[in-house]
Amino acid sequence: MKNISRIFLYTLPWLTGILAPVQGQMVSYLIRDRQTHESQKPQYIQLKDGLKELEGKYNVSIAYQTGLVEDIVINTKLMTAGGRDATIESMLDIVLRDSKIQYRKSREGFYVLFKDDSTSGKNQAKNTGGPSVSMLKVDSSSEYDTKAFGITGKVTDKANGNGIPGVNILLKGANIGTVSDVDGAYKIDVPTTEGILVFSYIGYVTQEVPIANKSVLDVVLGENVQALSEVVVTALGFKEAADRLGSTSSKVAGEALAKSGETSVINALAGKAAGVQISRAAGDPGAAAFIQIRGQNTLTGNTQPLIVVDGIPISNTTEGGTSGGVVPQSRLNDINPNDIASMQILKGASAAALWGSRAANGVILITTKRGADSNKMNIAFSSTYSVDQINRFHPFQGKFGQGSAGLYNPNGANAWGDKIESRAGGADEVNTAGAFFEAQDGTKYYPIIKKNSKEVYNDSNYDQVFRNGYFIDNALSLSGGDQKTTYFFSVGDIRQKGVQRGNSTYNRTTIRLNVERKFNEIVRMSATAAYTKSFSDRIQRGNNLSGATVGLLRNPADFDISDYKGSYYTSPTASPILNRQRGYRSYLGAVINPANNNSLWALYEQQNTTDVDRFMNSAELGIKPASWLDIIARAGLDTYSDEQINYFPVNDITGAGTGQYKEQVTKETQVNADLLARATKDFGPNFASTYVVGVNLNNRKYNNMGVTINNFLVADAPANFANATALNRTPVNLKTEVRTVRAYATASFSAYDALFLNLSGAAESASSFGALSDKTFYYPSADLAWIFTKLKFMESAPGINFAKLRASYGVVGVQPLPYRSNTIFSSTTFSANPWGDNLVGSQFGNGAYSQGSSMGDQYLKPERKAEYEIGLDMRLIQNRLKLGLTYYNNKVKDVLVPVTLAPSTGFATKYTNAAELQNKGFEMDLSYEVIKKRKLQLGGTRQFHTQPKQSP
Repeated sequence: MKNISRIFLYTLPWLTGILAPVQGQMVSYLIRDRQTHESQKPQYIQLKDGLKELEGKYNVSIAYQTGLVEDIVINTKLMTAGGRDATIESMLDIVLRDSKIQYRKSREGFYVLFKDDSTSGKNQAKNTGGPSVSMLKVDSSSEYDTKAFGITGKVTDKANGNGIPGVNILLKGANIGTVSDVDGAYKIDVPTTEGILVFSYIGYVTQEVPIANKSVLDVVLGENVQALSEVVVTALGFKEAADRLGSTSSKVAGEALAKSGETSVINALAGKAAGVQISRAAGDPGAAAFIQIRGQNTLTGNTQPLIVVDGIPISNTTEGGTSGGVVPQSRLNDINPNDIASMQILKGASAAALWGSRAANGVILITTKRGADSNKMNIAFSSTYSVDQINRFHPFQGKFGQGSAGLYNPNGANAWGDKIESRAGGADEVNTAGAFFEAQDGTKYYPIIKKNSKEVYNDSNYDQVFRNGYFIDNALSLSGGDQKTTYFFSVGDIRQKGVQRGNSTYNRTTIRLNVERKFNEIVRMSATAAYTKSFSDRIQRGNNLSGATVGLLRNPADFDISDYKGSYYTSPTASPILNRQRGYRSYLGAVINPANNNSLWALYEQQNTTDVDRFMNSAELGIKPASWLDIIARAGLDTYSDEQINYFPVNDITGAGTGQYKEQVTKETQVNADLLARATKDFGPNFASTYVVGVNLNNRKYNNMGVTINNFLVADAPANFANATALNRTPVNLKTEVRTVRAYATASFSAYDALFLNLSGAAESASSFGALSDKTFYYPSADLAWIFTKLKFMESAPGINFAKLRASYGVVGVQPLPYRSNTIFSSTTFSANPWGDNLVGSQFGNGAYSQGSSMGDQYLKPERKAEYEIGLDMRLIQNRLKLGLTYYNNKVKDVLVPVTLAPSTGFATKYTNAAELQNKGFEMDLSYEVIKKRKLQLGGTRQFHTQPKQSP
């Protein structure tokens, strides 16, 4: 890989140095040639000749009546008046300015001219709903006979009998045509009555109708079922019609993700694909969510699907556990949902088999947006404001005070003391002669002698902890291009506050640039660059004593949490002990370890931040040396750094009240490269085939380095590693690297556009495999699809527009965890946190290392998941009702688990292939379009998934 990189880096400047002078010489020559011939050009030209020149320059077609442009001349200077950045429409505005001829855009690349004597103006004329006129396009050649025959008719929709506006009607073999009006009617003049008229419209089957001496031709167009086929992305990033595949996948449009009201791509995916379960870690800002496709596919490895963006796999690491600490975050959150064009979920093993041992949990293919060949810049801006409200919360009891067994105790751990309503009422009786607590606002709290107050603080305590969360999402994109170059640039920014007050925030800024350049018909190149900057401060989870939620739930109804921080005085004349925490277990702040954090202390005094910088870059070079062959070289780099800080001040329960500070930096880098060739071969009009062969190299590096200190030397000193003795500093330095090499090939065959067979195979080697195991593992797959509505007797079946049977089989896997094939030794550390100090072996003598408790296995091999599935896809009732049914059955063999060993072996466990898993289930996707108009569509979707059995 390093040699390949060096060759590329050395070759690029060399090519640039050669091409730059050549390009300069060509430009100089063209300028001189232009100047030489400038004086020889005529001052005026025929308008029809100018229109021909514009057609060739902008690759468009301009239609007009025979005599509309006759005898009209224009100044030649008008042909260059628009400048280099002129579009076809701006040039038409210029050349037609003084001719009283208007134009309108019938469809992409097709313009019609007409003479409008009304005062409605050109703006009305350009509207597609403008005047209904018959247009005729001629090429002004001598072959055209001035004698014309008029043909009229109407084009209607087979499904409902309504007229179809905008249908293109062309005389076959000639440059003569027109378009139908808003009612579907048309009129065309042709030089002969023996020709053939071609009727075409996007989404309908093109028809060729002989004129046969008729003056009236009415035509009925039926919907093109093939055109209605959904275009999906295959495992290698190629676009393919879904109807030609026998494997299962689900496609989610980028628009649906952006409109979901979620800041995370994963959360936006919830409920949009059958068999895909999304589980949120929590409702905190920026919190991770977990994706599970067709059940549990491994026990100890990564359970998340492989994420591939524009053909390049990226990291989807989730930092943090599911219990204790703070809510984990997923790196998939770094992608802006507004940048996504579509998301393809490869659920079946046959669809994902080309990714080998990384695909057992499924593959999610993300395609980002690209620019369009529009000769103009498109600017889009959106701003979203969303409010999050707590749906429901655990009910509080407000009848009993602090204490137990019916007795009030101001330092009690329970809330089953005396009955609050039975108290005398009024102010509590306190002892002002002893110790006391002074809050930051000067309020003083004294030891309670008798509890008289009947006040209950459940509601006010709740309001001090929770609020309405919100986020503001602003997105700006610029896109456009021409026939050679397209571009897409976007900037997104999210500012989110959680439903918990205090340090609960998430900010993310993303920048993306996608460009593509077609140098000629043979060479093209595309590149993507994305940067994400995210920052979040998170609250400790509710299932640990440091969290805000557990403190609120345990808090007695008669304790006010407001004054949570202040100074403790042992007597009226004593010096203050600063920054003590006041909670219901220590209402005077008398102890350094409060046993349970006050909720407000957890919200405002702790720091749990994560600061991420991420770059995702890729480039693709495509070479088409022949019409049947494509050669593609693709490379990508995904790298991020995540700086995490956890700070618990003195008097926090974490660190037993002595303080704890943890800082760690996680870096992960993934380099991926593919070189592949794709060839197509047709065997007559009814048989076709496609072949792909390629090789992939993937290298993943992970580095986690940090230090944790306990027992601060200076309580309120700035957070730094020097604020603790060497015995109370615990370093962490974890590095892993996994390299995978994979060769793959596919072969696809089709017959009569009704029967499709797709075969694929991958051979893979990885550095995490055991030294004594097989060096290469194979992952075959096959799928078969049969569109039986192509049969003659099915073509007239009422209500059935499309039906396909499919079946598939494939094998995928899960790689072993790195460095588990050998028995390892590590630096000895013994910890009693949070109740005691750490004992670190490196701090004594020459250091200490101990043998790991897990025995290595030299025969480690990947888990292998074999799956078969069968299904049915149908489109019914004029393609409004879409139904997909799938049954799948898979078995995972050689599941990696830690097996318990006898103590006499000297090890506790052995990580080895020792288990099996099985999943089977049924999936259904159903959608119906209630309203289906050109500018209005209304429908609904429903997914159903059942998994009756999952057995080890």
